[in-house]
Amino acid sequence: MTKDRLMRMAAAVVTLSVLMPAGGAGQDAPRASMLAGVGNASGWFGGQVEGYVARGRVSGFVGLGYMPNLLNDEGSGVAGAVGVRGFTGGDRHRGLLEISISALSSWTSSTWGSNEVQSGRNYGPGVAVGYQFIGNGGFTVMLTLGAGLDGGEPDFGSSLKPTLGAGFGYIWR
Repeated sequence: MTKDRLMRMAAAVVTLSVLMPAGGAGQDAPRASMLAGVGNASGWFGGQVEGYVARGRVSGFVGLGYMPNLLNDEGSGVAGAVGVRGFTGGDRHRGLLEISISALSSWTSSTWGSNEVQSGRNYGPGVAVGYQFIGNGGFTVMLTLGAGLDGGEPDFGSSLKPTLGAGFGYIWR
């Protein structure tokens, strides 16, 4: 997925979100949220902050967390994410489309007979669909599922990786 294509998709999310009819206008639009959870948008095990515009229909988010390498301790560390979301109308139940750049995998490599170990995380663009529930008191739940284009380990090429997310937190109106 090229940078140009990602920018066009982000513009389409924003445009469609603003033009879609609102489901209900009984409450004020969301302004900001803070979530803790797991998944790509949360930096794997971490959290995210999100700011809303366009009557709460479009948002930008930043996530930061800890990404473990499940095979060994090398390659584990801090991971982040950044992206935009477009939401359907609704005060409590909303669908969403997410476009992001996040950590999709981690890798390690070493030279035989040497103590030199290299490790890192592969970041790439991703697209996900999801659901957001906003409770009366501000409690919110967000679930996402999608795919991202992993740059791959050095010399192994690119591949499509699943993305997911589950977060719980608070939303300010």
